[in-house]
Amino acid sequence: MFLMDRKQLKGYFSSYTDGKNLLVYFTLMTFGLLMSTVLQYEGLAGVILFAILLWCMGITYHQYYDMYNHFRSLAVKDELTGLYNHRYFQERLQELVDKGKTLSLLLLDLDYFKMYNDMFGHPEGIKELTPCLSMIRSHHERYDGKGYPDGLAGTDIPLWARILTVVDSFDAMTTNRPYQKTKTMAEAIEELRRCSGTQFDPQLVEPFIEVIKEFQIQSEKQEAVFEVHTPYFER
Repeated sequence: MFLMDRKQLKGYFSSYTDGKNLLVYFTLMTFGLLMSTVLQYEGLAGVILFAILLWCMGITYHQYYDMYNHFRSLAVKDELTGLYNHRYFQERLQELVDKGKTLSLLLLDLDYFKMYNDMFGHPEGIKELTPCLSMIRSHHERYDGKGYPDGLAGTDIPLWARILTVVDSFDAMTTNRPYQKTKTMAEAIEELRRCSGTQFDPQLVEPFIEVIKEFQIQSEKQEAVFEVHTPYFER
């Protein structure tokens, strides 16, 4: 006989009541019961056939397991480099977070952005570009306040950002983009007017339309002059 305190006794029994251990115990019990039943009713020949069947099942399981690991590896690794992809690191980080583990991250400058900035960047930056920051940040805002990132509306949106919104939208509509069909100038102008007061500043839409129409007229005149003064053999 031996004595154990409550903590030791609990640990002793918990090792046997663990889910994986219980599964192994019940599997062995079932296997022993089947073997004894086969031996009792079918004799040694039945046991041999049963063993062959189990052997085939084992081979099938190992092949399935190897195939699973292969596809698992393809899902989390790059086929050419063999390096883990972003999905794998996300899964691993989530597992560690769920377990409450302390994380340590090593930052790598894979594309040498920091080195390039340190070598060719100015230590104080370019102060002349500072006024452009608000224009770049807010050029996806809408006049009705339904834009992003800050949900600004009306004249709360910087003037240059409102101008850039109109110009950028016109450029997106009249140039080839993979996500939409290119619009003609007339269609783009119609769209600008339709969204005036909602997406665009209504005080800027018509002046911009006048500018692009004038630009189109001047371009057509220059093309006509070029055609007139170009020798026939160069056409």
